[in-house]
Amino acid sequence: MGIAFISLLNNGDDPEIFPSRVRLQISNKLIEVKDKREIWKIAGNGWKTQMEEHVRSLLENFHSPRTAKVDTLFESTIGYKNISKQWTWGEETCESVADKLNRIISIRGKIAHEIYSQENLSIEINYLYMKFIYRVAGITNDVLRNFIFEKTGKYIFEVSGWEKEEFD
Repeated sequence: MGIAFISLLNNGDDPEIFPSRVRLQISNKLIEVKDKREIWKIAGNGWKTQMEEHVRSLLENFHSPRTAKVDTLFESTIGYKNISKQWTWGEETCESVADKLNRIISIRGKIAHEIYSQENLSIEINYLYMKFIYRVAGITNDVLRNFIFEKTGKYIFEVSGWEKEEFD
């Protein structure tokens, strides 16, 4: 999400490149303050600074990349709805990918916060989890690459190549 947001921010000359929902959140925040001069913070290129602050505040509270939270983050920052619906390959549906990703995140959370997980983990299982996460990240990369191109007319980063990657 970070690269996608920065790409839109750096390649957009107009705040219209971002969804109206995001622009409204920022303008409402500025309107609600006591000092009504705050609205001028969006003048000129000030809107870019306000966008950065908005995303920074969202990321400060983003601790666990569960599917629903990832979907919300992408929609509330760059306007891409339900990125998780793109996470499919082979026999994997977006629902099965979401379930598996959430399970991996839960295992990681247990280890990070409780120093223990009831899951039977091994090098092989961890390798399969890494491979799985790599595919999710690759799909996300490629979807965002095309999304940014549609918005800016520029391909900002390369195709991930996740489909061709050999892990064995």
